[in-house]
Amino acid sequence: MQPYKFNRADQYSNHPYNSVLLNYNDNDFQFSYLENQPLEFNENQFTTNLTSVLGFYAYMIIGMDYDTFSPSGGTNYLQKAQNVVNNAQSASEAGWRAFESNKNRYWLITNMLDAPFVNIRECMYNYHRKGLDEMVTNKEGGRANVLEALESLRKVHQARPLSFAMQVFFNAKSDEIINIFSGAFADEKSKVMTLLNDIDPTNSNKYQKIMANQ
Repeated sequence: MQPYKFNRADQYSNHPYNSVLLNYNDNDFQFSYLENQPLEFNENQFTTNLTSVLGFYAYMIIGMDYDTFSPSGGTNYLQKAQNVVNNAQSASEAGWRAFESNKNRYWLITNMLDAPFVNIRECMYNYHRKGLDEMVTNKEGGRANVLEALESLRKVHQARPLSFAMQVFFNAKSDEIINIFSGAFADEKSKVMTLLNDIDPTNSNKYQKIMANQ
């Protein structure tokens, strides 16, 4: 399965933009489908792997999108995604159970709702609503808010170093962060580079692009 990208579309300005929220390659997506077979989904029970996977990601995407417009605004939908996972525990297909892998649908939603990762959801709101949306009319102020939002992820890194949740976040955001801070002031570049090298060391070489235009 190719990596799936979902974009958040700004709805608050006359200068709309897109921002990637989820960029994830699900390697455990297997299903059987007969031509013209109706797709039936029931959020309270597992029917087929195809509809359950589609339902899971629909709820995940809506929940993540809502989180960017209000603090923890997507909780209801994320809980529905978790319910899909719970209903699929007896499925023969992989991707639904904790013991199968530390990077699958089970852990994707579990990390989103677990207390140690609450700062990721707070970051999602502050990064987008107070950061990117603000940058449309106030570039420097919005960029400062993005940096502050990213700084809040330090707590997650300290509690769960190199966690799956942080990898998912930076898979979606690393290119955008580079674009945001490539035109920043020197002191902002220094601060964000120190932060990123600490909390996202996997992409350290990639982040060197921020310092290219000094």
